Amino acid sequence: MATRLSSVEIYDLAEEYLGAPIAPEEMLEAEPYARHKLSLINEREGTDHGDDYLAILIAETVRANAFSAFTLALCDLLRDDTENQTGQENGIKKEPHPKARPST
Repeated sequence: MATRLSSVEIYDLAEEYLGAPIAPEEMLEAEPYARHKLSLINEREGTDHGDDYLAILIAETVRANAFSAFTLALCDLLRDDTENQTGQENGIKKEPHPKARPST
């Protein structure tokens, strides 16, 4: 039989599994996805996992979302750095300094 927990208990358990606090907006984003995933797992496997497993899926989803946001931010930083090194700003390529050109 699936374990039934209150919303607060699910939240607390998800934070425990994650090992870090979960911001309310992260929980609002992660919970519907985790509930859907839990439903698919239970249907596919013929199981009856409950709210305790939902908390694990919420923690997984929060972790995955945070990693995704981090990699996108890192990509933006690297792209900005590359554009600055190649002299491109706002899509306009600048000519290199004359002393930086190879002699012909």
